[in-house]
Amino acid sequence: MSRIFNPADHSLQYYSALVVAETIGSSNKSQIVDLNANNAYEFTPAYAVYEDGTPLRVALFNFVTDPSGASDYTATISVGDSTPGQVKVK
Repeated sequence: MSRIFNPADHSLQYYSALVVAETIGSSNKSQIVDLNANNAYEFTPAYAVYEDGTPLRVALFNFVTDPSGASDYTATISVGDSTPGQVKVK
């Protein structure tokens, strides 16, 4: 049985690799921690990225799909006892 080539299959792999590369970074020192956000809700996973014991990045994902369009996701990020004054969203 031969499989028909579908370019969309390969573009999905590319985009997921791009997200992982941006999240991990290029230092080769990254440590990834699952934050178990929203009571470990499978549709809104969150990960913290540490380098040398310092938190540098947070990766938040929203896989919620709702036909009504009600799939917004609000997150509060705290580091230690403080909340960052600004964040960069990619």
